[in-house]
Amino acid sequence: MQITKNTGMLPYVLFICAMLYGLYLIFSLRNENTNLQDECSLLKNNLLNIENTYQELLNLEFLRYRVKNAQIENAIIYSNDGKACFLKDQLIGNRVILLYSQLTCLECVFWELEKLKLLGEKIGSENIIILASYNNKRDLNLFRRLSGLVNIPIFKISDNATGLVADSMNIPFIMIADSTLVVKDCFPLNSDFPTYSIENFEIIIRKYFSNSLAGAENLKQGG
Repeated sequence: MQITKNTGMLPYVLFICAMLYGLYLIFSLRNENTNLQDECSLLKNNLLNIENTYQELLNLEFLRYRVKNAQIENAIIYSNDGKACFLKDQLIGNRVILLYSQLTCLECVFWELEKLKLLGEKIGSENIIILASYNNKRDLNLFRRLSGLVNIPIFKISDNATGLVADSMNIPFIMIADSTLVVKDCFPLNSDFPTYSIENFEIIIRKYFSNSLAGAENLKQGG
């Protein structure tokens, strides 16, 4: 009789076990779905970041070719002691020109200064000039002190005086030009892409200062 009673309880036990197992499966699937959703969300964000990075690089290249071969205005620039001269007078032979205004990304500019110093050691600092647009001379002098640039001349220039589209967009950039005032090449600056910047300096050395090709490897090590 006792055996019959225990046997009669078996369906209920099996039912409870099945129900518990079902609940376990439900919660397991829910957790798996949550993990899958998290992974999909992470993948989506990564793809968006890649797309944004690609788009920013495309924008930099597009701007580069908009400025390349453009004619620079023969603007009046001012040396450290306040003497005025025409830009053309400072472009004897190929010159590397860093152009920026106080409204641009100063982080990008300061990030490039160490590269400019290294470049100057390879091609000669006399082949590099900086054109800085500041309304306040005191701010320009502060930049001179903070930059630590001793051998690279810094000239004050008025806003948009070059007539170049990148200048009007307040985007800092490096360009190559000579006394013809034609932009031979242009490289917009962006501190988010250090590799892009190093490659640009290598292009400058290879194309315009071929006698200093050995400096490209040192620029990489300096990065």
